[in-house]
Amino acid sequence: MSFDIIVGSSGRMSKELQLFYQQDSRPFKIYSPKAEASQKIADFRGARGIIDFSTPSTSESVLAKALEAKCPLVVGTTGWGSEEKRRSIYSAASKIIPVVLDSNFSVGIELLCQSLERLVNFSDSRIGILDIHHEHKKDSPSGTAIKIQSRLKSAKPHADIQIQNFRIGEVAGEHRVILSWGDEYMEFTHRAQSRKIFANGAMRALDWAVKQAPGLYSMEDILK
Repeated sequence: MSFDIIVGSSGRMSKELQLFYQQDSRPFKIYSPKAEASQKIADFRGARGIIDFSTPSTSESVLAKALEAKCPLVVGTTGWGSEEKRRSIYSAASKIIPVVLDSNFSVGIELLCQSLERLVNFSDSRIGILDIHHEHKKDSPSGTAIKIQSRLKSAKPHADIQIQNFRIGEVAGEHRVILSWGDEYMEFTHRAQSRKIFANGAMRALDWAVKQAPGLYSMEDILK
């Protein structure tokens, strides 16, 4: 019987994914970097796919194992320093295996990006992003804020898009995008009430990835 691999045993997203798999009675194994010496490539070769929400250093070692096992890969790891660096690491691998690479696997965030991409070209607006997360989050700005900024800059290359970061309490994730021009402004808000939306999106991404040819994909491709 095929199984999926969840990277990490104690991370917030890893725990959320484990709960989803258990509730759906879907077979999975955990790959723990701390036990890497005992994890043989044979453990990966029977896998249907891999979901990785870990750290950049762990993700690079997981990528090597995914390539050797020819295993589809879903990656939500953030904290790479720049989007260009992250994409360059997975670009070559995507010629061999399907890779779904995104900073946020929420359907709502992707729909927000698609809506804003169309809207920003209708006005000469100034754009700001508020990035709000729990106080334990290590990267600032978050991968989601960088994703929104990158998508809007692609739609409006010369826009000066500022990000303001707040880390407070146990907020799962809140992002506000403000468009201002003249004497008026518009504000768009996405709130994650729990990490379930990210786990659900990652599982949806893997179900999609296993049917695809090698390539570098994102949630934008999945929701087309």
